[in-house]
Amino acid sequence: MRAVSRYDSCHMNQALDQDHASRHGVLSDDPVSDPRDDLLSRTRFAAHVADILEQLTAQTPSAVAAIVGPWGAGKTSSLSFVRSNIENSGSFKVIDFNPWMMADLPSLVADFFATLRTALPEGDGTVRQRLATYGRAILPFSAVLNTPYVDLGKLGEIVTERLEANESIDKVREQVAKDLQNLEMPILVMIDDIDRLQPDELMLVLKLVRLVGCLPNVYYLLAYDEMTVLNVILGTTLVANDTTRSREYVEKMVQVKFDLPPLHWISAAKLLDEILSDICARHQITLDEGDEARLASAYRVHLDTHLRQPRQIKRFCAQLETQYPLVRNEVDFVDFVIMTYIRVFHPGLISVLRECKHELTDTMPRFGREPSNAEATESWRKRLHDAGVSTGEIDGVVGILADCFPPIRRYFGSVVAPSRSPHGRGNERGVGSLEYFDRYFHLGVGPDDVSDSIVRDALDELFSEREGEAWQTLVELAPDAAELTIDKLRRFSPMDAETAELLLPVLCDLDKHVPQDAGLLGRPKLVLKWWIGELLAIVAPHDVCGFVRELVDRSSVEYISTALVQANQGAFDEGTPRSSEFVRTCNVVAALVVDALNGETDLSPEGSDDVISLLVNWGVLKPSESPRAWLHDQFKSRRWDVRRFVGFIVPIGMMYDGGAARPCLGTIDFEFVDNLVGVDALIDALDDSGTAWRESIEEPSRDDTSHGARCAHALRAIAERAAASG
Repeated sequence: MRAVSRYDSCHMNQALDQDHASRHGVLSDDPVSDPRDDLLSRTRFAAHVADILEQLTAQTPSAVAAIVGPWGAGKTSSLSFVRSNIENSGSFKVIDFNPWMMADLPSLVADFFATLRTALPEGDGTVRQRLATYGRAILPFSAVLNTPYVDLGKLGEIVTERLEANESIDKVREQVAKDLQNLEMPILVMIDDIDRLQPDELMLVLKLVRLVGCLPNVYYLLAYDEMTVLNVILGTTLVANDTTRSREYVEKMVQVKFDLPPLHWISAAKLLDEILSDICARHQITLDEGDEARLASAYRVHLDTHLRQPRQIKRFCAQLETQYPLVRNEVDFVDFVIMTYIRVFHPGLISVLRECKHELTDTMPRFGREPSNAEATESWRKRLHDAGVSTGEIDGVVGILADCFPPIRRYFGSVVAPSRSPHGRGNERGVGSLEYFDRYFHLGVGPDDVSDSIVRDALDELFSEREGEAWQTLVELAPDAAELTIDKLRRFSPMDAETAELLLPVLCDLDKHVPQDAGLLGRPKLVLKWWIGELLAIVAPHDVCGFVRELVDRSSVEYISTALVQANQGAFDEGTPRSSEFVRTCNVVAALVVDALNGETDLSPEGSDDVISLLVNWGVLKPSESPRAWLHDQFKSRRWDVRRFVGFIVPIGMMYDGGAARPCLGTIDFEFVDNLVGVDALIDALDDSGTAWRESIEEPSRDDTSHGARCAHALRAIAERAAASG
């Protein structure tokens, strides 16, 4: 379906040529002059206006007509179409008068007569001279002319004193009138936007047109918003705040009024749809059926409230056109359309939404009793009202917000009908996501954010088997934004064997740049290892042994085996059987684990702290083999010193004191030790070592995490357990 149409169905993201894309001039407020671009059905109205104006010439020697309509309704475009009709028929000499360009009242009067002179035949200097004389006579008394209830006859008496040869203003005007009666073609003076004028300027223009400039063969076509003009006149001393007198004054000045027909909703929707289609084509925005349905639903719920006039539509679309490039491909387009609408037509609401970030993204900490839906509903209605949303518009605003923010949908569930927001859903790139929320308000990717485009470009580089600038940017971001970088990489990458084969080597390299912790809760290194394990579970290279050895060279045997063990646990938890490729990879990694363990001979503290992990991983990856029996052989043959080994079963924990964290000796998990090697077997091995290990051993400080302290701590704990068991 098209973006906002209520009645038809087609795709918005069709390719549009550049000429079509630029026809609507979304960044300008220029009137439409080509009838082919008339999406508002104004050409028919303009033809009617032109026809009536031509009829006026047969009924009255001069007249003032007006096209009346609200701001942004297309009055200027209608004037343009009227001009085209008249010029094609040759019924008038058309000229424009722009009073709002004048700096003061005398300049306005002077320019009025100068404009009239330009319409006269160039060869008739006498007529032009007489009109200029008439203008000069009026000019010094523009201030008098601008006073209420000015008597033109009285003005004439004053002006007569200033004219040469004692010629009265009435005689000058009479002679000008005779000259103009002989014109071959009547003059039509078009005056647009008189509703922009200041009160004194507006009153002067109306009097110039109706009283001074009402000359034979001179007709006027004004364009204005009637309510604005009436309100301006209402504030003058002329009508003294009397609404009836204000309207009667305008009716006296304007004999023929053409009310611009209200824009039909179909025409408004068509214009909006055309411009949105252009924007989507220019920015290569692809909307699926769900996106299009959401956009149409938002339009029906509330967007159409303020998108009923051409200027409103263009103003809104201009904001989209200028602001979307700042977040292109970084946000959900439909949510961005809705937030842009709020920014344009409900600006006070933007700051309210921004301040309620955690509530709207459902990430607010829970303290005490949560408000009921009724309480939350009342609170949000007050917020909307205080933000300037009118009472009659609150339900509509709630409807579009409910589609973006699940909490609003939850609060107003009984108010927002299902038909109003049928497509509301969790949107991972929407404004309701904590990760993306700020982008809609700051119109960009913040310093604590990671650009979707960079991640996608980095993956494109990787999948084309080249590491370029984008991937290097991700590597540089890893120390400070590791979790977000890894999360986006994981979300944007397909999970298949071919992708896994490309990703695994570079992810092993990326791990070197990822910090161990990111605050108390963040564990980016662990998250990356989980993902590597998932990829190992599906990878299926031709040379598994060579591929796995490469990964080990890039990281370590412990790292790869632990990642694979985590994937194995995930498959077990989900009840998913291990594939033949997964089993083959596990066997290869298990063999590398055994090689690494066999390479450990003296269990030196340096580089041997992975021993426990390797033993556990071996047992998980290849359950048919027995790490326990292998360990017993190591102790019995004394290839491994059991007194050094026990130091590795003491975990290193973290102690938090005054907000600072420092490492400390942890507590031995004897159940784990029993499963790994057997506590009794470990005691027997210690007894066979030929040392008096059961003698009293001084307990080391918990802050001492050296391998010697760990061994002492372990021997003391094992001795206590042996004594307790008899």
